[in-house]
Amino acid sequence: MNLRLLVTALALSLGASCLLPPPEAFGQATTTTTVPAKKTKKSIDPSATAGVRGPGVPVLIRVRHHGKAVPGAEIIIKTDAGVEMRRGETAATGDWLLKLETGDYTLVVTVGEKDREVATHVIAIADGKPLRITVAM
Repeated sequence: MNLRLLVTALALSLGASCLLPPPEAFGQATTTTTVPAKKTKKSIDPSATAGVRGPGVPVLIRVRHHGKAVPGAEIIIKTDAGVEMRRGETAATGDWLLKLETGDYTLVVTVGEKDREVATHVIAIADGKPLRITVAM
């Protein structure tokens, strides 16, 4: 029987932890295996691309205040029945790009925390062509 196995078995039977000398102490060779590093995927900015994949019509919603981009504006998209279907925020450019199926929707855009401004717009997507909506606050 291998001396290392014998010492390990004896240590375990006595309830001792496996604090054993390295294999070289028993005259055994050691081998090391190098595991290649995993490739990390490049992160995607969710505020810039959320909802863009999959079926539907591309819709670009731009929020402007006195002609300037409004980053972080909250946008809620509701169906014509009033059910909330999507929620998002504009990117640093004041834009939010997503895809929506054919239908009628209500956009509720909220800007600011203290002095909140709310704008509501009704849109219809019918022809399948990309749609660009600018919301002026």
